[in-house]
This record gives sequence, structure tokens and C-alpha cells, in this order.
Amino acid sequence: MNEKQLPDYYELLGVKLNATPVEIKVAYRRLSKQFHPDVNNDDDTKFKELAIAYGVLSNSKKRKEYDLTGSVASNGYVNQMATERIVAAFNSMLEQDKLPVIGNPLNAINEWIATGIAQQEKAIKVCGKKIQRIKNVKKKLMLKGKKKKSMLTVVCENAISSAERSLFIAKRELKIFKRSQTIMKDFSYEQDVGPFMQGYGSFGGTQAVHMMFNATV
Repeated sequence: MNEKQLPDYYELLGVKLNATPVEIKVAYRRLSKQFHPDVNNDDDTKFKELAIAYGVLSNSKKRKEYDLTGSVASNGYVNQMATERIVAAFNSMLEQDKLPVIGNPLNAINEWIATGIAQQEKAIKVCGKKIQRIKNVKKKLMLKGKKKKSMLTVVCENAISSAERSLFIAKRELKIFKRSQTIMKDFSYEQDVGPFMQGYGSFGGTQAVHMMFNATV
């Protein structure tokens, strides 16, 4: 199932989640030169994306909000993402004939959301434990008193960075799924779907859901 992903500004600039303002600035300057329209066949798509990413991560207030929500337009953007996810899920189920022939087609969407929430909550726990475990290993290595970083210490740092990124993404995905769950509560089977099914059966019900969600995007 194809799902639109939230933009990852850290990945776009090629910096770690704990990158300093200086590191972010250096990365942006290097990439903006590389993807400038004058040297990139007048294609300014990547150049504009880099400018937006830098505008967020170079501003402490915007960066903090982005880290928490995945967007600097938190509520509106997450609402849009959640609605688009619901529409994509419904369309996919409709195309694959996975919606119930009899009963409430909204249940299939609710089950999909519940599964997504459970998966992301599990991912957050797994990432949290992994990060702590690697940090403990790194701490033991550092206690050996070596002046220079050992190869194992570097490996630990890279592993921590990777796990922190996974944790970051899982938290954002969980927020979207939970917002999707809230959106679904605004729709009623009896009022929004049932009347269509009375006249056109299950076909009318699925079409009602289809029109209902597509109208919200």
C-alpha cells in the first residue's frame, strides 16, 4: 500500500538528529551549491526542498516543533496526512476487494488503523530498548579509558544514530495513525454509510465511504 511519507529534513540534508546548527549550516551550503539550478539543468526542485529543510532546522523553535510532530504546521499538516492515509488505505482495499461484502465497511479502516497504532507502539518500545542497550555497551567501552575512539565505539555511535532515526520516524507515524483514529470517530455508519446501503446494498456502502473520504482531501 503506497503511503505518503512525512518529509525527513535531517535525511534530506544528510545530518544526524543531534546535528549542531553549524553542522546543519555546512551541510546546507554544500548541497545548495551542488543542486543550484545554474549547475543542475535549471531544475530547482531539490534546491527548494533543501531551502525549506534548512529554514526549519536552522530555527530552534521550528526545529523543536518539527522534532515533536514531523511538521512545522503540526495540526493542519498531520490532519492532512492522516486523511490522505485513510483515503489511500480505503482505495487499496477497494481495488483488492478486501472490503466486507456485508456489514460496515468502516470497520476495515478502523482495524487497519488499530494495527498501525500497535505496530508503531511496538517499534517505539523496540527502538528505545535497542538505544539503551547500545548506549550501555558504549559506556563500558569508554570506561576502559582509551584516549582515542576504538572502532567498536564508532560502530556503537552509528548504531545509536540509526536507532534514534527509526524511533523518530515511529513516533511521527504513531501520531498520524492516532489522528486517523480521531478522524474516523467523526464518521457514522448509520448516518454516512447506512442510507446508501439501504438502496444499493454493499456496493452503495463502499461507494459512500469512497466519496466521503475523497471529499475530505
